[in-house]
Amino acid sequence: LELSKHSLPKSRPAKQEIDREKSSARSEARATNGNWPYRSEKIAVIGTGYVGTVEAIMDALDFGHVVIAVDLDPEKVEKLNRGELPNYMEGMQELLQEALKSGRLRFTADYSEAVDAQFFILAVQTPQKTTGEADTSFLEQAARDIARLAKRGEEKILIVKSTVPPNSTERRLRKAITAEFKRRKLRGKTA
Repeated sequence: LELSKHSLPKSRPAKQEIDREKSSARSEARATNGNWPYRSEKIAVIGTGYVGTVEAIMDALDFGHVVIAVDLDPEKVEKLNRGELPNYMEGMQELLQEALKSGRLRFTADYSEAVDAQFFILAVQTPQKTTGEADTSFLEQAARDIARLAKRGEEKILIVKSTVPPNSTERRLRKAITAEFKRRKLRGKTA
């Protein structure tokens, strides 16, 4: 498993510019009957809060990836698969329905359905502890669950989208993955 450091650009483009670019990418894909100018990947998004849901929808629509979004709340998963957002997000309801209709997005409560993905985007909650530091236990559990299902010789890339301190979180995730590999008597590396 590989951990990827995901960082934001130093300056963010204006919202209108982002909307125009996304609309252009979708229009381009539609104009070519879904023949995407990008290589389509199978991606798993772990966590369907605000960040994970938007990530899953946009990866399916803007880049044509096949996305399976995992959340442990079966009621939330059911609602999302019906095309209903659990929380209001302006403009996202229609995009969710479009992504589901395209067949490139679905939601599940079962990690094993996402095992074929090479890329795992971790967008789970990281609530603040009483000490003020981020509680990374949900991230660590997600990393363990992915390592538990990884097959020998497969490369899995984990991308953290949750709000966390960078270096200590990476060490904790490596430790969680390594412990799971050791439990399974597998030799694996975390790059």
